[in-house]
Amino acid sequence: MTDQARKIVEKIREVIIRRDVQPGYPDANGNTKTTWCNRGANYIATELGFDMTPFLDKRGINWSTANAMYQNAVQNAQEIYGRAAQDWANSGGLALAACYNSKGSGHVAVVCPSDEEYDETLGPLVGESGARCRITHSKLAFEKYGYKARFFIIPKKQGVL
Repeated sequence: MTDQARKIVEKIREVIIRRDVQPGYPDANGNTKTTWCNRGANYIATELGFDMTPFLDKRGINWSTANAMYQNAVQNAQEIYGRAAQDWANSGGLALAACYNSKGSGHVAVVCPSDEEYDETLGPLVGESGARCRITHSKLAFEKYGYKARFFIIPKKQGVL
């Protein structure tokens, strides 16, 4: 695993245990039914020097639901597929796993580097926060709950190596 890939894994592990991405963390109105996958993915990417602008509402993360991030990704980001998303993460790149839910909250996660041999039946490894805060495979994070994840490259910020 590359040094950059190790940094991604470390950042995911650090972010998914933060209090403000856990289930039940209250929003600005005290609502505890809000989930924070959008916040967790944004923390991971921005703190590693990646640019979440293509995925966010122009007003920022506080106005960017998982559904909105998915819609923005489809319009503004380069899509890649399962194995390519895992390879991208393993080489130190960052990819967003995202799905849309027309009946409620969508879901986003960050593809997590892995030393495991890729298994198409499990999909890429992802770090997720919100309703569940863990590192697991995309099939478990998304499809078990009826979603279908799509994967998008998160670009590096200008001037960041």
